[in-house]
Amino acid sequence: MKIRDTFILVKGNLNRTRLRTMLTIGGVIVSVGSIVLLVSLAFGLQSMTVSRIASINSLTRLTVTDQENTEQKINDVLIEKIKTDSEPDTFFLRRGRLKAIVSKSNGNTLRKMFILRTPAALADVKGTEFLTEVDDKENTSLACYEGKVSVSAQNVTVEVNAGFATFVEKGKPPMTPFLIPNAPKIAP
Repeated sequence: MKIRDTFILVKGNLNRTRLRTMLTIGGVIVSVGSIVLLVSLAFGLQSMTVSRIASINSLTRLTVTDQENTEQKINDVLIEKIKTDSEPDTFFLRRGRLKAIVSKSNGNTLRKMFILRTPAALADVKGTEFLTEVDDKENTSLACYEGKVSVSAQNVTVEVNAGFATFVEKGKPPMTPFLIPNAPKIAP
């Protein structure tokens, strides 16, 4: 059988089953189009999220890790950014660890730079370096290394200064801030 004969046979079969052929071609076109649309949408949303987070002038560095201490891409972590013109930027951390270094706004640490919400607490960040962790029971721990963070839960607010930390059990007010122990020094 020659190649020419094969093409004639294919053309004859396609002409006999026109409806089936058109439905198959249409299904392939719709399927490929849907996949391209979904991939484009995912990349667009990822790019938009990263650009919004990067556009916060006060946020210098943001590192997010999960419970196993493995770094996550921003779209793999359950963080939502809500932006309004009248309020500071708000992040919601459902679980995992967030380390942020926030620059001071023209030397003024009294202005809210952004708000961090967790299932158990709310933290007002005012130009600081801090670490927040949300465990599987949705409890929140926050350690402040530089500056000051206000932590609120159950209508109680505590000021966590540099070198101090607090713990918030879900449904309870935050603990009184306690001193972060110094790391042990290892002699050479």
